[in-house]
Amino acid sequence: MPKKIVTKESIDQLLAILNNWQGDLTWELYCECVTSKLGLERVVTKQTFLRYEIIKKAFADRKAFLREAKSSTESSDHTIASYQTQVKNLAEQVRRLSEENRAYKEKFVRWLSVIYQNAPSFDLSKLDIPLTAKHKHSREM
Repeated sequence: MPKKIVTKESIDQLLAILNNWQGDLTWELYCECVTSKLGLERVVTKQTFLRYEIIKKAFADRKAFLREAKSSTESSDHTIASYQTQVKNLAEQVRRLSEENRAYKEKFVRWLSVIYQNAPSFDLSKLDIPLTAKHKHSREM
């Protein structure tokens, strides 16, 4: 069975590769880069990444960002250009993470709504109890 490439542990690394990408971005180049950075024996395929919405979205966003950055004027001073690139990369990362956070908040609200609709007697204040305390409490009973 082939090794699973996209895991909870590797997703941050895969997104970091995209966030720091410079130059032309294609699926083929990205797959080759991931293969070499993760030290894999076989080249990862585009289809592997297309199964994960977070990677597809980050790829499309980064590609659009790079296309836009290419058309904007760059400073001739390499130090300033380097800092400008770093600021742009961080701004893009903040935007992407804010969008991801908003999506998680929406999902959480949907879950609460489902809980409330299907179990109206459920005490929502129990959701504030940390998991460790919850497990201790259930063991005492």
